Amino acid sequence: MKNLQKAFVGVAIASVLVLLSGIPGWAQGPSGSWTAWPFIQNLESTETTCTIQFYAEDATGTDPIHTISDFKIEGSKSKLVPVYSESGLGTTFSGSMVVSCDGRVAAVTNVVNDQGAGSSYVGAEAGDNTISIPSVHADDYGWFTEISVQNADSTDATVTIEFKASDRGQDYTPPSVTIKPGSVHRFSTYDYRDQMDNVPGIPGFVGGAKITSTGGKVVAVAREWNSGDGTMTITYNGIPSTDGGTTVYFPSQHNNNWDWYTWNFVFNSWDQDADISIQFTDKSAQTATVPANGSLTIATQDYLGTEDYVGALTVTCTNCPAGTKYLSGIANEVNGVTKGAISYNGFYEGTTGILFPAQHNANWGWNAFNFIQNLDSETANVHVEWIAASDSASPAPAAFDTTIPGNGKLELHTYVYHGANDFVGALKVTSTNGKRIVGICNEVNGNVTGLDASISYNSLHQ
Repeated sequence: MKNLQKAFVGVAIASVLVLLSGIPGWAQGPSGSWTAWPFIQNLESTETTCTIQFYAEDATGTDPIHTISDFKIEGSKSKLVPVYSESGLGTTFSGSMVVSCDGRVAAVTNVVNDQGAGSSYVGAEAGDNTISIPSVHADDYGWFTEISVQNADSTDATVTIEFKASDRGQDYTPPSVTIKPGSVHRFSTYDYRDQMDNVPGIPGFVGGAKITSTGGKVVAVAREWNSGDGTMTITYNGIPSTDGGTTVYFPSQHNNNWDWYTWNFVFNSWDQDADISIQFTDKSAQTATVPANGSLTIATQDYLGTEDYVGALTVTCTNCPAGTKYLSGIANEVNGVTKGAISYNGFYEGTTGILFPAQHNANWGWNAFNFIQNLDSETANVHVEWIAASDSASPAPAAFDTTIPGNGKLELHTYVYHGANDFVGALKVTSTNGKRIVGICNEVNGNVTGLDASISYNSLHQ
C-alpha cells in the first residue's frame, strides 16, 4: 500500500465565473470572472487514485462543500481537475482545494479570467506556523496585494499577519482571524490602504509581510493586482520558515527585452543586516545590504540600464552564518506595453531532476517559455523530455540531450521544439552528470494583446 500524499493546491481558487470584486468583504479586486485550472502531476510510473475536497472561503464548519472521489491519473502523466464543470460547486465558487492521493503527486494551478489575464502557483505538501511574503504593495502605482492563507492542518488556525514597510509606507497589523481546517481567508491591502499608506508626501506602501499561526499550520499564496490596469495580476507562493537560505536563485531575468523588466524582492528574516552579492549571468557582481527583518528591491533596470538582457540572477549573503535560511525572495516580471505580469518564487537549492507539470504549445494561443539555470560552476549535461497528456492534440517531440554552461542558463521554448503543433503535457529536464539545476516556466498567450495573458511557476522536483 502506498503512503497517502496530500497537496494543498487550491489556495485562493476562484473558479466557475467568480467575479472577484463581488466576493463578500472585498472592496475591490482584479476585474473579470476567474476560473482555476489545477494540473495534478503523477510522479509515480503507475496509476494513482486521488480524492479531491473543496472548502468554501471563510468556512464556519470543517466539512468540505464538495468532493471528487476516485480521481485517477495515469502513471507519469498530468491531469486537469475540471473545477469549472463540477456542479457540486454551484454557479460560482471561491475557496480552496485539498488533493489526497495513494501515490506521490505534484500540482500547479493556473487561474485565468474571461478577459485573457492569468497567473499561476504551485501546490504545497504541508503547512508551517510562520510564512514570509517578500513583496507587498498598497496603492503603489496602482498595485495592491491580497494574501490567501489556507489551514493545512486538522485543527483551527489563529492567524496574524504583520505588514512591514521597506521602501515606503507604514507598518500595520490587522486583527487576527481564525481559519477552519482546509478553508482559506484572504487579507487584502486594499482594505488596509489607509493604515499602510499614511506617510505625508510619500505615495503608497512597498514592503513585505510575516504570517504567524497558532494552532493549525498554514500555507499561503500572494496575488498582486493593478487597479489601473485591472487585468494585470501576479501570483506567488508564501515562503515557510523551513525554506530560504543564504543564497537565492532567480532563473528568469529580463531587462528591456520585448518591453519586459524584472523586479526582484529579497527578504531578510535575520535580526541583523544581511550583506549580499548580486550576480546577473555574464555580468560583474555588485553588492548591497538587506535590512534586518526587511526587504530589498533589485530591479534589473537599476543594474542593467537600457540593455536588452535575458539571463539569471544569483543573490548571496556574504555575512550570514553558514547553514542559515535568512534570505528568501520572489521575482515580478512586468511588461508595461502588453500589460503582461508574472511572478515566481526564488530557489535556495538545486536538484538533478526538475519537472514542469503544465506545458502548452499553440494551445488556444498559449505557449510555454522555460528557463533553466545551472547552479554549479561546471557544465551541466541535461536530458530534455516532453510528455504528452492523454488529451494532447499532438504527440511530444523526440527527447534530446544538451548542455548548460557553468553558472549559465538554457532556454526551452515550446514553439522552437513543437512548431505549430497543438500540445498539452509536461516537461522533464534531468542533469545526467550530477550538476544542480532549477527552472521557471513562463506561459504567454500570443492571441491576446493589451491584457495580462501570461503566467509563471516554479519547476518541481521529479
